[in-house]
Amino acid sequence: MVKVSSERLPDAQVVLNIEVEGEELARARDRAFQSVSARVRVPGFRPGKAPRHIVERMIGGADALHQETVERAIPDAYRKAVAEVGIVPIDQPEIDVVSVDPLVVKATVSVQPTVTLGGYRSIRLARVPVDVPFERINATIERLRDQKTEWVPVDRPARPGDRLVGAADGYLGAAPTLYDAAGQPILSTEGRQRVLSDRNISVEIDPQRTDPVPGFHEQLVGARAGSTKRFLLSFPADWHIEEQRSKSVLFEVEVREVREPHPPALNDEFARSVGDYATLEALRTDVHERLKAQLEREAVHAHENAVVADATAQATIEIPPTLIRREVDRLIANFSRSLTSQGSSLERYLTAMHQTIDSIREEMRPNAERNLRQFLTLREIGRAEGIEVDGDEIDQEIDRIVLTLGDQADSRRARRSLNRAGDREEIHSTIWQRKVVNLLVAIADGEIPSGTTESSPIDGDAEGANLAESAGSPPPA
Repeated sequence: MVKVSSERLPDAQVVLNIEVEGEELARARDRAFQSVSARVRVPGFRPGKAPRHIVERMIGGADALHQETVERAIPDAYRKAVAEVGIVPIDQPEIDVVSVDPLVVKATVSVQPTVTLGGYRSIRLARVPVDVPFERINATIERLRDQKTEWVPVDRPARPGDRLVGAADGYLGAAPTLYDAAGQPILSTEGRQRVLSDRNISVEIDPQRTDPVPGFHEQLVGARAGSTKRFLLSFPADWHIEEQRSKSVLFEVEVREVREPHPPALNDEFARSVGDYATLEALRTDVHERLKAQLEREAVHAHENAVVADATAQATIEIPPTLIRREVDRLIANFSRSLTSQGSSLERYLTAMHQTIDSIREEMRPNAERNLRQFLTLREIGRAEGIEVDGDEIDQEIDRIVLTLGDQADSRRARRSLNRAGDREEIHSTIWQRKVVNLLVAIADGEIPSGTTESSPIDGDAEGANLAESAGSPPPA
């Protein structure tokens, strides 16, 4: 038998105080002796048959056997304590041995999060009307115009807005210490590291830009084709790349051409050149409709986010640290895969940004907590509302996905893949969460009457035993 008392801690953690009583401890001691005796070779005795006092003497005394006894007693005692208290752990416990005679241990364990919903059925959020500003339409047309702009070589000093074509070298070093008689820094590459060597640069001069170094674009103003400009620029003390702060770069820019922009006139001919438009007005109308559709999609997404955020803010949630750690792990893994797909790596990113994996984890923690809070809120609302997904809905979603592929061979492969158990479960989760969000949006829009729904903690729910894995999927909001 074991004696157990429990104490609920914040953040969905429970402390179990467990005392292993004599009879239980005696059984553990016997199992420990049998295990040790089978491993120890005692001359004159077959394995496992030597007397206890001889075995104890050979392994260093009764204390060594007692340690084995404790190690064997704790797992069984912990399992019995968990069953008696009626909790569902989601991680391995932290065990502290309080005393060995009698054997008393303290087990701290993370359990299922508890979620107590607020008055989510009383949420009312007005939708923000979509308006397409003229500035957005004009900016879109200007981008189309830029794509049709011709760049014509000119024989004059470069101006802001011109395009400069040529070659450039850059030499990084400390701030200059040598000056000429006029007090100007001596422009020498001696002692400097070449950090730029581009034989084919094309720069649109914009004095507002600060890359690659503040002041670079201003120095190009006035350059002429056939000339070479040499100038020294310094990085600010608060520059975002630490090893470049307060250092200077000597640039040598060879100018082959200065080109000025010749944008097309905004008329019907321009409209016909960018698409199937008879007039400029037809182009403007199409741009307006496309922007309106885009802004409406963004508005729907923003409305969903606001509704889910409101429901989440009303809920009282306790999340164990172990789930937050796992969600941070998931976010970092996704970030690492994204960097790899771009030809980089997490290690190179950390080096370039002067960060550590610990600092990245700390940065991602708020997002991890937000994801979990939203996921758990949606999960509990779905349970409270009895939302379900049947097999036909999953099949219809698979059909929809397959139809987007077009190619028959790809479609067959995709259908086989999507019908695997793991993929069907993921599709089930996606549909289920979508239905919960749709319900919340309908409530917020006033389509479903307000009311209260009883909710209970997730604690003790058998389905919740897999919550640690489920929590890795962020909500669709």
